[in-house]
Amino acid sequence: MNNSSAHSQSVEGTQSTQRNGRRGTRMTKLKRKYMIGKKLSIDLYPLTGLPSGINRKNFKGHVASLARSFVSILVDNWDDVDSDLKNQIWEAIKVKWDVPDSDFLKKKWISYAGERWRSQVSS
Repeated sequence: MNNSSAHSQSVEGTQSTQRNGRRGTRMTKLKRKYMIGKKLSIDLYPLTGLPSGINRKNFKGHVASLARSFVSILVDNWDDVDSDLKNQIWEAIKVKWDVPDSDFLKKKWISYAGERWRSQVSS
């Protein structure tokens, strides 16, 4: 009998250390690259503003991560997000990535950030 109670305690102990569910991306590889101190390069098509090259997935993931971290899920609509907060997201993108400072690209990628934020809120 003592053996079975010890077994149940050890099972309970192992179950409490297991992680349940899925968590958001931490972009750890990107953080390590950025720690070197230079901006990461990204190729953007001039007409569409879409990324290309080896960093395209990291760029899109970083923009989505910024939207999720800067904007509260309690906000009802992306249009209700303060323009200063959207500007902070754009500035954070420019700090880490070598992107041209154009109104077209800003509008494009702030809009993309809104799409990614919206998908987080609605899920």
